Amino acid sequence: MSGMKSPRFVLTEGMTEDSAYIACPVCGDDYVHIHRVTVDQGSARSICESDFVQVRKIKQAGRGSLVRITFECESGHSWEYGLQFHKGKTTAWMKRRRTGSTKELWRD
Repeated sequence: MSGMKSPRFVLTEGMTEDSAYIACPVCGDDYVHIHRVTVDQGSARSICESDFVQVRKIKQAGRGSLVRITFECESGHSWEYGLQFHKGKTTAWMKRRRTGSTKELWRD
């Protein structure tokens, strides 16, 4: 599509031929941590962070379902990838975020 600027979804070679690492769209660092996952489904929003999971009522802002994943690389850059689905079409976007807004999700 001419004239459209695509979001910067950056992947690097993964551990297997069927996987890839998500890399920072700012610096390319592939040491990336998930900080938050948010799902908007109708009038409900589910939020998963390091120390809690909650579901709350929201005013439905758009059409369809929306999944947002917030990341931070070990160099300190923070961003969010979003996927929104409506009537057979899924749109994707990326937005820079303020650094250090949440703690990363649990890991072992």
